[in-house]
Amino acid sequence: MTRTIAIYQIMALMGWWIVARRTDGGLEWIEENIHGVVYITLATTMLFVTFVYIVQWSLDKLKGPK
Repeated sequence: MTRTIAIYQIMALMGWWIVARRTDGGLEWIEENIHGVVYITLATTMLFVTFVYIVQWSLDKLKGPK
């Protein structure tokens, strides 16, 4: 499970990096709004990790007891 979370975190950070690089003033915008960027990155990552955990838990429940 830890490996899955780490992979999704790396994917989220890469997505933010791509978005920042595609805009002309992306890096300056990040520097000016670093607190908001950190909050949004962490909140998005936690929402995504929670969603993946719920899906995995649901699939385990559907499989039934071992």
